[in-house]
Parts: sequence; structure tokens; C-alpha cells
Amino acid sequence: MTDGTTVLNAARDAYRRTAFYRDLYGTEPTTVEEVPFISFVEYHHARGTADCIDHTHQLISYIPPYHRNVRRFPFTIVESEDDLEARQERVVKALEDIGLPSGCGKRVLIVTDDAHGPFACDMEAGLGWEYLPASIWYWNGHGEDLQQQLDAHKPELIVWCLPESPPPLIPQARERLLLIHHLDRPVPAVGLKTWLFTDEANLIASRPDDREVFDIDRTQYAVEVDPRSGLPHITTIEPRTMPLVRYAIEHPIPGWEA
Repeated sequence: MTDGTTVLNAARDAYRRTAFYRDLYGTEPTTVEEVPFISFVEYHHARGTADCIDHTHQLISYIPPYHRNVRRFPFTIVESEDDLEARQERVVKALEDIGLPSGCGKRVLIVTDDAHGPFACDMEAGLGWEYLPASIWYWNGHGEDLQQQLDAHKPELIVWCLPESPPPLIPQARERLLLIHHLDRPVPAVGLKTWLFTDEANLIASRPDDREVFDIDRTQYAVEVDPRSGLPHITTIEPRTMPLVRYAIEHPIPGWEA
């Protein structure tokens, strides 16, 4: 789904800028065939975050994991100002993709819990920068309490930041629902507006409720499929603080097949 030159250039750039990729590759790749498909497992061989980042970037923030206490990646993902701006660009494009352009001013209610709260707070900031004011409510699992919150807030967009499926008790609200889906789990069927996230790259793709194929920002990421596993991989094609070259997504994604 992308040309080999793009991947090779990204791999060579990562090799020159990080100790992790120098150790992983051994020598600087000269052909795309020398660039392996990798996953989170390889990062457990790194000594720490410092091995995996470009030290010419000034770090300003970090990306909170989807689940505060459960993650496969061995350390926190950090970012520079350029990384943060690129991440926000993906938010803007994902909003447009689901029919909510930046500045539309919709009232938003983010539903989350304690384990996913830091991630939800990061989501709230990203939406707020695009003039979608959001409130965060920590759900206790009781449907009647959720219905009371919906009645009180009257949100025009409900952002569901929980791993379990939204309850069917609010069918009248499903057209206003945005599902935040972490790619540790299989991709859900068509029927809800959906954004895809990974702990390593944060927001990577989106789709409205009537489309099967997910849209990814092709100016920031290339998509490939490992012919051995059949799994999609994403490659950061712009210089970033922390490169991800042919990084594995653990579940098939509609429209990203070979």
C-alpha cells in the first residue's frame, strides 16, 4: 500500500537517529528487503526510552496509555512540539471524517472510568483545542446513572472511552456516539463512528458510522501488510522524536489488506 522507497528512507533515518534502530538493524539498510517488520516485542530489548528517541528534539509532553495499568509497551511514549502538532492534525482530520469539522462547537460528554481517565483527559484537551468543549464523566457501570448524565448534559457528541461496548439502553443516542477503540482488541463492525488508537502512536485512523474502511493520514503514516502474518503495519514517514518503522498492528483492519 506504499512504495518501498518511503519505507527505506524512514528506516535509514531511524537508524541514523536512534540507538535502538542501530542495534536492531546492525547496519544501515540499503534495500527495503533489509527492513524487518517489528512489534512491541522488539522494544523490550531497548535499555529505555533514551535509546528509542532522537535527542535533537526537545521533549515537551508524553502520551498517556489507553489503560493506566495495562500496556505491552515497556516505557512511556514521549513527544516534541512537532509530534504534538502532528497528533493534533490527526484529530482535526478524524473530526472531519466523521462529519464534525473543527470549530463546530458541539457539546461533548466523554464517558470513561478510573483506569482510562488519563487517556480521556488527553482526549478532552485535543477536542478542546478544536472548540469542542467536553465534560468528562466517570461511569460506575449502572445504566440508569448513565442515562441521567445524558439527560443532564444533553451532549451533541458522546465519546466512549471504555473497552466494553456502549450499552444498548441509549439507542436514541447512538447516532451521536463516537467509539474510541484500542487496537489491542479486534476492530468492531460498522455501525458507530470509530477512532482507532494504539499506545505507541495514539490516534491513527477513523471512519464514520456508514463506512467499513478506516482512513489514515497518509502524510504521516504509510501502511503495509506483512506477507507472513497478514497483519497491517504502520510506518512513520516523517522525522519524529520516536520512529516506528513497520510497526505491527495486532488485528486486521478493514481496507488495509494486502
